[in-house]
Amino acid sequence: MINVSLLDTLKAVKEEGFDPRTGKINTSGLLPEGRYPVRLMTSEHGVNLSNNREQVILTLQVTSGPNKDRQEKLFLVFDSDLPNFVVEQNAKTLLAIAEFTNVTFSEADLANTETTAEALKKGIGNQFLMDLKLRPNKKNPDYPYRNYEFEDLPQANEANKTTIDVGELDIPF
Repeated sequence: MINVSLLDTLKAVKEEGFDPRTGKINTSGLLPEGRYPVRLMTSEHGVNLSNNREQVILTLQVTSGPNKDRQEKLFLVFDSDLPNFVVEQNAKTLLAIAEFTNVTFSEADLANTETTAEALKKGIGNQFLMDLKLRPNKKNPDYPYRNYEFEDLPQANEANKTTIDVGELDIPF
């Protein structure tokens, strides 16, 4: 764990433009819309205490760019009393993350949210690209819906690599 001093923290907050007279202290810590290289950091089973729903909780961490080290938490619920489109979207999200973290599920892994979360732990550390899009939430405008698409990280373009030709006469021995 990195121990950051109070002085360093205060300097960083000031450099980000925080004005103690006019700035909001409790601003959203959620990632803004965008494309992010991410790493699967955690996979956990949990129960939402407000509605008693079991869920798979995934933590993705941004690996580079201005939002490096910020995290996105996904709460995937599969209860049969939810609307079909919600359960299907959560299933697609789960399958996509498994695909891009190289996790293959067995039937036993998908028996319940606890075994599914445990199986996904095999993918911790793997990286992929997350495309986060926001859309308005009419019921709660301060919390827009968060939609995800995932894909492989782009590989370095072979055409942009510099190659050096070394012949036998160039070798000093």
